[in-house]
This record gives sequence, C-alpha cells and structure tokens, in this order.
Amino acid sequence: MLRNMRTGMLILSVLYFVLGLALLAAPATSLPWICAGFGALIALTGARSLWRYSRNKERGLAALFTLAGGVVTLALGLFSLLRPDFVQWVLPVVFGAFLIVDGGAREQSAWQLVRRKGQRWWVLMLLGFVTGIAGILLIMQPFADWKVDSIWLSGLLLILEGVLNAGCTVYTAMLLRDLDRVEAEPEEPAPSVESDVLPSDPEDSRP
Repeated sequence: MLRNMRTGMLILSVLYFVLGLALLAAPATSLPWICAGFGALIALTGARSLWRYSRNKERGLAALFTLAGGVVTLALGLFSLLRPDFVQWVLPVVFGAFLIVDGGAREQSAWQLVRRKGQRWWVLMLLGFVTGIAGILLIMQPFADWKVDSIWLSGLLLILEGVLNAGCTVYTAMLLRDLDRVEAEPEEPAPSVESDVLPSDPEDSRP
C-alpha cells in the first residue's frame, strides 16, 4: 500500500509539472483544455455519487448526504463546462488548495519520522510549512496590486510543487527505508560475564 501511495505521489508530481508548464508556455491554448478537464472531472465525480446512491438500498442519513453531494457536484461540473470563464477565475483557488493539502501531507510525513526517531525530519516540516503558505497566498491573491497574473503564478508554483513533491517523496522513502533496515537488524547479545572468566586450575586450589 505504501509503495502504491509513493507511485501515486510521483504521478501527481508529473501532473503538477505538466500543468504548470502548459500554463506558463501556452496559457491561451492550455486554459480551455484545463477548464474542460476540470469541469468533466467534477461532473464525473457527481455522477459517480449519484450512481452509488442508486445502488445503495438503504436510505439513511448517509445516503441523503451522498445524494445531495452528487447533485451539487454534478451541477457544478456542468456549470463549469458551460462557463469556462468561471473555471479560469476559480483555478488559482483550486491549485492553492492542492498546495495546502500537499503541505499538510509533508507535515504528516515529518511527524511520522519524529515518532520513529528519524533524523532530518525538520526538512520535511519546513518544506510543508512553506508549501502551505504558498497555497494560502495563491488563494488569497494579495498580488493584485502588483499586477501579477494569477494564472502565471499558478503555473510557476505548480512547476515548483511538482519538482518539490517528487523530491520529498523520494527523500521520505529513503529515510523510512533506512529506518526499516535498522529496526530489522537483530541486536547482538551482550557478552556473558561467565565467558570472560577463565576456569581456575584445580592444582592452584590445593594447599
């Protein structure tokens, strides 16, 4: 399971890098495709929730939440497909939320190293904090007065996050592998006191 999680993080890193590069290199061409993919993904998520609701025979409170979430998500996805300008406005907020989630994941990895008495855990904690701050700034967009394009900034941060996410994933995997190796090594038994004492010669004990 842990190996599959690392593979998923590496795939996510490549996706971040490709999206960021597309937003920086050709924003006019890539934005319509990104907006369409965003709307389609949300619509499919809502349709999947409605399908789960139709398959579930129980109609309790959880089923009602599934139904409501499916309807709202499907409507939001269809609205995003019909109004790509809305998606362009909300994309920096979504990307900022991604950065905050990634920062939280790095903080969790750092605490995992702390619990296992691993070294250099503070590197992940510091990078997680910086990533979370970058996500908050991207959501709040305090750079409007500086005339900084939010789409350009999103592309730049996504490229940096792709590289950083891949590096942190490999770095964490190496540290955890070293800890597993140390914990798996059997401890050497302590030398016996009796084995260090030479047997006495019976002739020495005679008067």
